[in-house]
Amino acid sequence: MSAFGRLCAALILVLFPVQAGAADPPPEVDALIRRSADAYGGEAALQGLQAMRQRGRLTSLRTGAEGPVERVFQRPDRFRIDIRTPGQAPEVRVLDGARAWKDGAEAPSPLRQSIVLQAVRFGLPLILLEKRAAVMDLGRVTDQQGNALRALAVPVGEGMTLVADLDPESGRILRSRGILSMGGATMEFATLYDAFRDVNGVLIPFREQHYAMGMNTGATVLDAVEVNPALPAAAFRP
Repeated sequence: MSAFGRLCAALILVLFPVQAGAADPPPEVDALIRRSADAYGGEAALQGLQAMRQRGRLTSLRTGAEGPVERVFQRPDRFRIDIRTPGQAPEVRVLDGARAWKDGAEAPSPLRQSIVLQAVRFGLPLILLEKRAAVMDLGRVTDQQGNALRALAVPVGEGMTLVADLDPESGRILRSRGILSMGGATMEFATLYDAFRDVNGVLIPFREQHYAMGMNTGATVLDAVEVNPALPAAAFRP
């Protein structure tokens, strides 16, 4: 992340406690949040989406390997990702409320926070609507593909901020950024979205590009998405 990006992240973390008790955002920002919710199917459809299972293929640019990936999410704070890459040990990350695990072992604080940031982006754009009193308008930004977007940020836990970069016209979120600040260091994990499809009345991106600290790390292409599947409690245990 650039020095300017680090400064912006630091300012977000300083200013959010002041903003948390504020009233609704300015009318322009409030309208953009609602436009985004409508673009994804509307507030009622988004609130009705309580769980989701996604299956697809994950390609790592670091190794060049490709393998199946499965992700499950359950509101408000349960998440699991299973990555099976040929020639490598399987990787499983799980979040169940305040606890998180990687490959069966309890995750230390920094890793747990990174898993939380993976999980909370599945709550977009509803999280912007539900937390709109805490949303901060970061203004215009440009993503890695040159799209001119509007950045809206919301705190999602101690030292963690979720930024949604929206297309002002369509309301679609074309990039999300999870910003983690700890011990004076700031890390950013970004995901670019495209190939949007309607699944049971909710708009879902079927293709993602992943970035860590500005470096492209890989891509996920989904084959199937299930809305509100029956998920056993064991799915969110190590």
